[in-house]
Amino acid sequence: RRGTNMRATANNNFVYLGGFPIGYWPTFSTNLAEPNFYVSSVKFKNDTIFGAQLYTELDILQLLGIQQPEGTKLRVSADYLSERGPALGARFDYDRPTWIFGAPGTGFSDVWFIRDRGLDTLGSDRVNLDPEESTRGRALSRHRLFFTPNVELMLETGYISDRNFLEQYFENEWEQEKDFSTAARLRRYNGNRMLDV
Repeated sequence: RRGTNMRATANNNFVYLGGFPIGYWPTFSTNLAEPNFYVSSVKFKNDTIFGAQLYTELDILQLLGIQQPEGTKLRVSADYLSERGPALGARFDYDRPTWIFGAPGTGFSDVWFIRDRGLDTLGSDRVNLDPEESTRGRALSRHRLFFTPNVELMLETGYISDRNFLEQYFENEWEQEKDFSTAARLRRYNGNRMLDV
């Protein structure tokens, strides 16, 4: 429920294994509505295109001991793909009653980049393709601000390093999402009519 903020804070934290301390963190703070301790998720996968894969998602603000503003979420990913290389990413989501210029807003920014040392496999007749770039990735940001119930501003920026990146690494996004663009759109609604710039 919006407005409710139950938090847990701890200092001088140790992790024990068999009675012996194996880890220490000076302080952490977490929202009990979404309790996690530094690591939001860990995934292991294995296939012939990417090899053994480790995907980790970290709550970076919790690691730094910073209280996350209400209605926001910031996650950092540190990943490794044995056949392709190391990757880093970050995602910031928000849904705030007041945001830029005091207007309510919702949106996200998502980036993910990899130092790719492998070959692309995109289908039966498109295998062992040399990537156009060795540092590959994408950045996408989409935002909506509601200045009044009838006036809305939509902003989007998008960047993809090369033409095969999305199809290789984010196939669902490549097949189902609209093309990346950089654009601004202002809308004013009036009954069943709309002015769109």
